[in-house]
Amino acid sequence: MKRKDYRKIVDKLIEKSFPKLKTRIIFLSKRKIFRIDCFAITFYFILFSWIFVNPKTDKFSVNQSKAVLAHELAHLDIIANKNLFGKIEFGINLLFTKNGERNFERVVDILVVKKGYGKGLLSVILKIEKMSSKEKNLKRKSRGYLNSEEIKSYIEKYKK
Repeated sequence: MKRKDYRKIVDKLIEKSFPKLKTRIIFLSKRKIFRIDCFAITFYFILFSWIFVNPKTDKFSVNQSKAVLAHELAHLDIIANKNLFGKIEFGINLLFTKNGERNFERVVDILVVKKGYGKGLLSVILKIEKMSSKEKNLKRKSRGYLNSEEIKSYIEKYKK
């Protein structure tokens, strides 16, 4: 996929599932970020946000790519819906508490399922779990990401 293809997906996701992000300036680039092992990563700044999509995501189906990008937009949606004090509290929790990132990733994954992208997310996670060692999968879980069984249970719970 090309960057413009990811841009189209992001724009459609915002239109359909994340309407509060319509006024947010969101840049999108396709490149590997530092040495971070992820499919996409989002940086939130006061006036804009930036989503970086790893080129290895090109191998995904459109539904898998939607789920990855919905995950990144869910990060932004949660933060953008907080008032100034909520954003400050969120930043402090994320940076300085033991469970800040873990709790945030769980909430984001659950929101992705609630928004209807659970099957795509499940497909991505099954692929990751299959490719990764047991240790790497445990590390992902310790960082707060849902595993395939948890995603299945939330898909069933929300019927999405």
